Amino acid sequence: MFFNFNKKRAREVVVAFFLCLLLGPDGVAFVRTRADVGTKISWPSWQTTIPLIIYLDGYHGLDSSSLQSSLVAAASQWSNDNHTQSLSLYLGSNRNDARIEQSDLLFTTNMNYFGGSGVLAVTQVAYEGHNGEIVAADIFINDNLSFKLGETPDDGRYNLESVITHEMGHMMGLGHGQVRSSTMYYQLFSGQDTLHSDDYVGMANGYASGTGNSLGMISGKVIGGDSLIGIFGTHIQVISGHSGQVIGGVFSDEDGSFLIKGLPLNDTYYLYLSPIGLLDSLPRYYSSRRMNFCSGDSDYRGAFYESCSVSRTGHPQGIRIDSSNRHVSIANIT
Repeated sequence: MFFNFNKKRAREVVVAFFLCLLLGPDGVAFVRTRADVGTKISWPSWQTTIPLIIYLDGYHGLDSSSLQSSLVAAASQWSNDNHTQSLSLYLGSNRNDARIEQSDLLFTTNMNYFGGSGVLAVTQVAYEGHNGEIVAADIFINDNLSFKLGETPDDGRYNLESVITHEMGHMMGLGHGQVRSSTMYYQLFSGQDTLHSDDYVGMANGYASGTGNSLGMISGKVIGGDSLIGIFGTHIQVISGHSGQVIGGVFSDEDGSFLIKGLPLNDTYYLYLSPIGLLDSLPRYYSSRRMNFCSGDSDYRGAFYESCSVSRTGHPQGIRIDSSNRHVSIANIT
């Protein structure tokens, strides 16, 4: 629901971070937004309610009542029991009231915000440089384009519910994902207005869980090369044994370590490791990743995590997560 808007007190903004939803080529885990130096970006833990002021004045593309209902539905996707942070929407009366120290959503025809005709929306995230805590975020929807509500037949218009749900994910600190069916996938497709398990895993890796100990995690370290050093930027995808589907994933840090949180209990998981692709859709932090860790300085290729047992060579190693084994550390993976 919407609330009456009262201006927030000003807060220091250190730097703005830009993310946008592009129409791009096909791709393949959630990505937490990072500063160039690698700091993970998220709202501070004490701020459990995150206000977003919506300005609809000057916008004539869709029915205001239906649009407000869609905005509430989008916010509710990111406000659930899986984590402690939630979005609260406030209806602003005049877009001229938008301020740098508050979080706003508005429609605009000003192409200076978008930088290209294929950009549907842009989210600007301002955060503290020393710790990555978000202080404000603004969502701009490209009002030069035609939008629709709901999955109506293809008529050349874009699904606004999917666009706004995606951009709210950026506001929460998620970057572009690489799991095809996730809300944070960098290309617009049908159904992005409903969060995928990868999006939930992304939130679980950035915020405290609202469900206590009902979720599990897997940690480890990817190493390679003659010196067995940590490999930065390996894409670790988690596949559910129950469904056979990719439910989430992460990228390894600079030392090769990784932590995947938010995994449902009572399932056996399989890990598929591969080099990062599609760097253009990721934060610049990952631009220095290497791939040439194999003999002859050649690039490594994707493979499942396997057991060291000779008898199981070529068979993926299952990792059981349940109430008695919530956190599994698999140490080093070569």
